[in-house]
Amino acid sequence: MSAERLNDPAIRAFLERPRFATLSTVNADGAPFSAVVWYALEGDRILFNSSNGRRWPANLRRDPRVALMVEEGYNYVQLVGRVHIIDDQEAAHAQMAKITARYITKPELLEAAHCRIPCARANRIRTHPERDLHSRRTWGEAHRWSVLIMASGASKIGYAAMLEQFGPQEIVDFSVAAERAGMSGIMAADHFQPWVPEQGNAPFVWNVMTLLAEKTKGDIGPGVTCPGWRMHPATVAQASATLAAMYPGRHWLGLGSGEALNEHVVGGYWPEVGERIARMFEAIEIIRKLFTGKEVKHAGRWYQLESTRLWTLPAELPPIYVATAGPITAKKTGELCDGIITVGAADEKIQTVFEKFAEGARAAGKNPDAMPKILQLHLSWAPTDEEALKNAMREWPNGGMKFPKQDIRNPADFQQMAKLVRPEDFAGRMLISSDLAAHQKTIQRYLDMGFDKIYLHNVGRNQVEWAEAFGREVLPGLTA
Repeated sequence: MSAERLNDPAIRAFLERPRFATLSTVNADGAPFSAVVWYALEGDRILFNSSNGRRWPANLRRDPRVALMVEEGYNYVQLVGRVHIIDDQEAAHAQMAKITARYITKPELLEAAHCRIPCARANRIRTHPERDLHSRRTWGEAHRWSVLIMASGASKIGYAAMLEQFGPQEIVDFSVAAERAGMSGIMAADHFQPWVPEQGNAPFVWNVMTLLAEKTKGDIGPGVTCPGWRMHPATVAQASATLAAMYPGRHWLGLGSGEALNEHVVGGYWPEVGERIARMFEAIEIIRKLFTGKEVKHAGRWYQLESTRLWTLPAELPPIYVATAGPITAKKTGELCDGIITVGAADEKIQTVFEKFAEGARAAGKNPDAMPKILQLHLSWAPTDEEALKNAMREWPNGGMKFPKQDIRNPADFQQMAKLVRPEDFAGRMLISSDLAAHQKTIQRYLDMGFDKIYLHNVGRNQVEWAEAFGREVLPGLTA
């Protein structure tokens, strides 16, 4: 279950009314297993009790995927997500108090707790008539259930769909597999060419994002589009507004200053980094103007726009996020945009970027804590360390290149430079390991730094195997 779903006002209002829910998972033999549960909302999580003694924790440690159905008459909400089990009894009782506070003053709900559901005849919420159910203290003592939390740190983990590596049908299948494993949301790479010929693909991101949005349920955006050169800012604005209108509340617009690899193909002068950044922010100004829905024009240093408007606008405009690892651009991003995207780096560098981003946001009268901080995290996992390293060297040698790559124009040039990359060049830049606990530790470190969303990119071609392994062993243990 994604935090985005829980933040939907209509869904949240429906869930906040006290009622029972049906929680479904599977037994060790794969058979369906369901039970009635009490639940409570807490931020972007759902707390619920685990009835049936030790059976719930045993099932959910093996496979943490669950479905929660809340019904009222002909209306219902169904959420799919993963659980984190609280084993500490003191902490479990504290969370149970939050849950029972919703029900303890409603005797009619306590009576209904004895009902059975068709798909689990023996599974019911066990009440204790001999106890004083109106005493929260007694209730906490009487029920020694673990508390399960849906959508904890895992709700902040999305999938980085690298279109330079996979064709459109492949990447859709992999994105569906990632969502099934518990990842929520997709960051889709915008490339006209791959980094190296071995990667072998570069479909048009806006076409692919439409199918990705149709086949998945989470957020989606390009990571990232350059508004200029290949596409005028007005075209980017139209594409983004259309996607947001088609999939309300799910699309965000990720922008960057571009790389020669993708942008030089239309010819013309390729400028230095300062000019590229200035062009990007002027492009954002045009996009913002068009997002108003009014007839606008623009006569700037880099771009021209004759009088026009966007005729198709979404009810909710997509937020604009800018990709940067530099403090100056980070400050301007905080001032002019809605969030920031960056890549894995040393803790000190990321903290500096965060500080400058917050400084710019506050200068514009905005609350930086309410503005998303997004990470694209490259990694290499395989069943053995040797295979993980082989995948990194073959599929993602650019991850080991310790120099700026924005001015290199051709995959063949990157291929020659890749011959100079050594395994030690990835140190501190990308984790290469078969150890799932090591990957979990790395992701948790970034969550603890304050990232609101992390899109994972496993550089190998073992996408489904990786997603399933992370879904079982990595995501359930993450904490927000």
